[in-house]
Amino acid sequence: MTVVQIQAAALILLTTAAFAVGRWRQEVVALASLFTAAGLGLVPENEIFSGFASPAVITVVAVLLITQAISTSGVVEYLARMLADRCRSATAVVGTVCGFGAGLSAFMNDVGALALMMPVATSAARRKGLPSRNVLLPLSFATLLGGTCTLIGTPANLIVSQQCATATGQPFGFFHLLPVGGSLAACGVLWLALVGWRTLSRREGAAKQPEFDTGRYVTEMAVTERSPLIRRSIPEIEIALDITVHGVIRRGRRLFARRSDKVVRKNDILILEARAERISNLSREHGLVFSSAATDAQAARDHLVMEAVVTGNSLMLGSTLETLEPKDRWDIEILGITRQYQRIEGRLGDVPIGAGDVILVKGRRDHVLATLAELGCLPLVERNVVADLRSAAPSLALFVGAIAASALNVVSPQVAFSVAVLGLLVFRRVDLRTAQRAVDGSVIV
Repeated sequence: MTVVQIQAAALILLTTAAFAVGRWRQEVVALASLFTAAGLGLVPENEIFSGFASPAVITVVAVLLITQAISTSGVVEYLARMLADRCRSATAVVGTVCGFGAGLSAFMNDVGALALMMPVATSAARRKGLPSRNVLLPLSFATLLGGTCTLIGTPANLIVSQQCATATGQPFGFFHLLPVGGSLAACGVLWLALVGWRTLSRREGAAKQPEFDTGRYVTEMAVTERSPLIRRSIPEIEIALDITVHGVIRRGRRLFARRSDKVVRKNDILILEARAERISNLSREHGLVFSSAATDAQAARDHLVMEAVVTGNSLMLGSTLETLEPKDRWDIEILGITRQYQRIEGRLGDVPIGAGDVILVKGRRDHVLATLAELGCLPLVERNVVADLRSAAPSLALFVGAIAASALNVVSPQVAFSVAVLGLLVFRRVDLRTAQRAVDGSVIV
C-alpha cells in the first residue's frame, strides 16, 4: 500500500471509531474527518465543500421535505394501522409491520419510516400481548432493508449512482437496485417475521422488563375547593394516592415545614410525582387541576393527552417550560416531564428540557400531533389517527409524479423531487418553518 492509501484507511478507521463511541455529534466527527483529510492532502483544498453541492444531498433534502408533508396527513399511518388490525397472529403482526415499514423506507428516509411506524407497532404488539421490543427491533432492521430497494432509499445509493455516472457515464435507474435489494429485503422481512422476533423472547429476564415504562412524571396541580384532599396531610395523601409530593406552593411561596405538618388547603399548588394514569385520575376524581386546564366540558372533550419523547434535534432542547411558553406559542400544554437517571428539582417551569426526556402533553385533537412533529417530538402512545385524504392527495400525486419522472429518465432524481417540493410550496402543503425542521442537519452533513 502507498502512503496515501494507508493515510486514507487510517482516517476511515478513526472516523468509524469516533462514530461508534458516540461521544461527539455525528456532524462534528464528519467535518473533523473532512478537514483532516484536507490537511493530509487527501482532498484538494478547493474541493473540501464540493460534497454539499452533490445531487445526492439535494435529492435527500427534497425527499425529506416531501415525506414530511405526507406523514402529517395521517394517511400512511392510517393504512398501516388498518393492516395491522387485521392480523390474527403475532407472526402476522410482525410480518405486516416490518413489510409496511420496509416498503415505506424504500421511498423515504429510514428514520422517518421508523418514526411513522413506531406507534402502530407498539399498539399492535399491545393488542396481541407481545413485548414491544419484539416488534420494534425487527421494524428497525426492516426499515434499513427497505432502503436497499430504490435509488432514493438511502443516501448511499445516490452516492454510488453518482460515482457510477462519473466512471461510466451512466447512473443507476430508479429501480435499478430492486432485483438485488428487493430480494434481500423480502428474505430479511420473512426471517424477521418467522424467526427473528422469537429469538428476542428467549433472552434471560426479557419477560420481566416493563413495556415503555416511562416512569413517574413531575407535574404541578392546583387544589380546587371541591377537592376531598383539603385538610389532609401530605404523608396521608401520598399513601392513599400512591404519589410523591415534592413541595407545596401557597400564595406564590413554597412551604418549608415538616412533611407531617403540611396540611393541604384550597388553591395550594402541589408539586407531585406520579404515573400518567394516576395524574389523569387525580384530575378526574380528586379535585386537582392543572393551572391552565380547560374550564368547559366541550374544551375538555376536544383535547387529547399523550406522551412524547424529545428527540436530539427538537426545538425544545435547552429551553425551560417558562421560557418556551408552549401554551401561547404552540397552543399546547406540557403537563409533566420525566427523565431517567436524574431527579427533577424545583418548579416545573424551571426544568430545562433535554434529549430523551418524556413529556406529558395536552392539546386539541386536530392539532397536537402536527405540533409535536413541528417541535421534534415523537408520540409514544397509541394515536387515534384520522386520515386526511384531501390534504394528502397533492403531496402523494407530486411524490408519485417525481418517482415516475425519475424512473422513466425524463429528468434526474434531484430535479424531479425538487420540482415536487416546489409544488408542495405552491399548494401550501408545507410551510418554510416546518420544512426547515424536517431537514435533519446531521443527516445532510
